[in-house]
Amino acid sequence: MTKTECYMWLVNDLLLTAAELLYDAFTLLVAAAALGVWLSTSGCFLQRPG
Repeated sequence: MTKTECYMWLVNDLLLTAAELLYDAFTLLVAAAALGVWLSTSGCFLQRPG
């Protein structure tokens, strides 16, 4: 394997890792938002007077 190929593998690996981390963060964000909306609409979390 040449030095160029080695760098290509390294960059590809870093990009894949970054993409997976971004996907995981996005999934957690969506899950947290959905949970927040559900809690606020179900009324068990925020007991609003009236």
